[in-house]
Amino acid sequence: MRIKEIFVDLQLIHCAFCPQLHTLPPAVLHLPIGSSSKQYKVYIATVLQLARYTAEQAAAAVPVIIRFEQTLAGVALSSLEEKEVVLSPYTALTYSQLDQKYPLLVSSWLKAHGFDIYNQWGGSNDWVGFYYLNYFDKTEELLNNTTLDNLRTIVEYKLIHASSRHLTPEFRTANWNLFGKKINREKVEPTRLEVVLLTGIATADWLDNSTRANAQTKLSKFVHLLGGPEKPQLYPTLTFDSKSYLNNRWKLSQVNIDTNLKLKGQPVDRHKFGAPVHEVNAYYSPHENLIVFPAGILQKPYFDGQFDAAQNFGAIGTTIGHEIAHGFDNIGRNYDDDGNLKQWWSNATNDAFKAKAQCISDQYSNFEVRSEVNGVVLG
Repeated sequence: MRIKEIFVDLQLIHCAFCPQLHTLPPAVLHLPIGSSSKQYKVYIATVLQLARYTAEQAAAAVPVIIRFEQTLAGVALSSLEEKEVVLSPYTALTYSQLDQKYPLLVSSWLKAHGFDIYNQWGGSNDWVGFYYLNYFDKTEELLNNTTLDNLRTIVEYKLIHASSRHLTPEFRTANWNLFGKKINREKVEPTRLEVVLLTGIATADWLDNSTRANAQTKLSKFVHLLGGPEKPQLYPTLTFDSKSYLNNRWKLSQVNIDTNLKLKGQPVDRHKFGAPVHEVNAYYSPHENLIVFPAGILQKPYFDGQFDAAQNFGAIGTTIGHEIAHGFDNIGRNYDDDGNLKQWWSNATNDAFKAKAQCISDQYSNFEVRSEVNGVVLG
């Protein structure tokens, strides 16, 4: 369970929103019957036995975990629907309403993190936002109908799986064999680029003057974060045990959770670094009109000060352009230069965008590959 900040309101204060919750990665929720699902069952049994389950206990746990996840998958939105649902009106429920409606799924989480649901920060006047209540209704029902022993098994597996890449080589190998080699096909795609984009916006014949000006303003107001945070998170009160690596990670995680919860009601810091410095990745946040490039990707083979300019443009330049383009894709284009959900396109330009996007989508759909990917998921 997690509460995720996915929205910045017009008053620029942190708000709590609840996304869909999965106990396993989305890549495995809809695995077809066949080799992948068989390998997934092998993975579950393997990591459970590495965590000192007996072979019999692990074998009994596998169908419990699979059944629970399949039930969740049956009521969950697809990844595309989950992206689009944030454009729809949300439902705000107060803490006291949550205690009545979702006592197991949400209220218990709030209480476990020290929230007094009747008095905390004004009590009944505070709220959490939900975009898709049907999922939470069904999940609350699922929890009610699952035995305590089975819930323990599911939670134990979740903890083991989430920690598997940080445990012994045997755990890491088991994780990699399934999620790295078999399932995970994602590619990391890391500013003179902005000059080129501004030129493109200025010369695009399908943009009207009003939308063109709005697009140029949005691009000019992009916040760029490079390398790492100016004020990194500190942990002055923590003590670590050199013989308990996993416990150390849990301590860090709890401090991070507590720090994030204290942000409620505070002004949003648009220069907050939201990625680990070592991560070889980059991202765009539409709610803050922000692009982030951690130090991990600002090195060979993506970038080096001694490279020929063409090498850097072809490597890190591709990633920078990719992230900037997210500000104007089918999701990012719905947010203005300050990250507010706002229609800043004229009707004619909006229709032109959809027609051009459909052209690319149709071309993508005509590619014949052994995959379920098509033009619909292009964004």
